[in-house]
Amino acid sequence: MPGDTDGVNLVAQIAVTCPTITLLVTSGRSEGVLERLPPNGFFVPKPWSATDLDQAIDHIRRRQQ
Repeated sequence: MPGDTDGVNLVAQIAVTCPTITLLVTSGRSEGVLERLPPNGFFVPKPWSATDLDQAIDHIRRRQQ
């Protein structure tokens, strides 16, 4: 992302505004991402496969039940 905001900062801002939404972050840079994610955030490192993404979405769905 351009500027000072990265995807994890953006997700943190969204989490404050919409605390009930589940957020899925994907990035090629994984260092420090997990520590910075809000409680409703999930991370899938790049490069990901369709199976990786499906598993992440299934995990999120199970947590919401």
